[in-house]
Amino acid sequence: MASGKNRELVTLVECISAHGVALEPMVIIKAKSIIERWCIELPDGYLLATSDSAYNNDELALSWLKHFNKNTHDNRKGRWRVLLMDSHTSHLT
Repeated sequence: MASGKNRELVTLVECISAHGVALEPMVIIKAKSIIERWCIELPDGYLLATSDSAYNNDELALSWLKHFNKNTHDNRKGRWRVLLMDSHTSHLT
């Protein structure tokens, strides 16, 4: 994706556990749809998404929460998990 003419904003939604285990991030690109060549070198497990602004929104936040749930469910210790979200506002709607 690197190009001398391509300098668009990209947002990463990341999650690291208290034990230091990192969940594969969501990469949000400013676009209408995903282009296949963007996925060629993307590591397995990354969640690729698009938005008009390259920022997170309610729909993408829900998609990431499903990604979080799927990838942390089997590793939980006990019944509950706690997710702290810093400077994230889509939970308000």
